[in-house]
Amino acid sequence: MNFALSALTNDDELREVSGLLSALIRKVDYGKDVEQELKFCVEARGLFGYIDSITITLIQVNKTNNIN
Repeated sequence: MNFALSALTNDDELREVSGLLSALIRKVDYGKDVEQELKFCVEARGLFGYIDSITITLIQVNKTNNIN
């Protein structure tokens, strides 16, 4: 299966994919291994940073984890 997001992806598809990716990002848990978590966030932002909702999710996850 070949799947790609591009400027030609319609809004509904982008919204659905970004929702799924955000849910996945929220489920990732490295426990107390902050370095691994930051590495994951940097990689996710590099891959999907052009999707605003993914960037927002990564920021929210980092803030939540830093508070705890």
